Amino acid sequence: MNIFDNKGMMIFPNPQKADKQIDKLIVVKECFCPKGHDLINKRVNFNGFNGIFLKVKHFGKSGFVALSPIFGDKSRIFLDIDVKKDDILELYCAHCNTELPVYSTCNCGSKILSLFTTRNLEFSDCIGICNKVDCVNSEIISENQMITLSTIDLGLL
Repeated sequence: MNIFDNKGMMIFPNPQKADKQIDKLIVVKECFCPKGHDLINKRVNFNGFNGIFLKVKHFGKSGFVALSPIFGDKSRIFLDIDVKKDDILELYCAHCNTELPVYSTCNCGSKILSLFTTRNLEFSDCIGICNKVDCVNSEIISENQMITLSTIDLGLL
């Protein structure tokens, strides 16, 4: 059994899933802004894993958002900013304040923004997250192939 996938993402068995439909988790252990700063931060923790920490701006106000690094877990925590459903946010690196680049259009009509999973900073290896509050669309692109929860469910990963 592999501990890491071919892009260095840690794979963990999921003992909480009794029906064994999903028997492993993908956990992002490295995540970078367009300038190469590591966005994984030990200040935030999701089920024992360090979270992804980003700066958020909305209507002239700024704060932070912490995202779960566990693929499929849509948990997020907003700090120092109040947001409501359907707000469109600007997301930035918490270190250098560089805006995250757009990967594609989300099916909700908003934008999928990119977080890079390697220091190569290529769209062929990234995580895409929607910038609309309460839209939980996300995807992982690894070696130009999209990884979806159904890929994990079917054991194709």
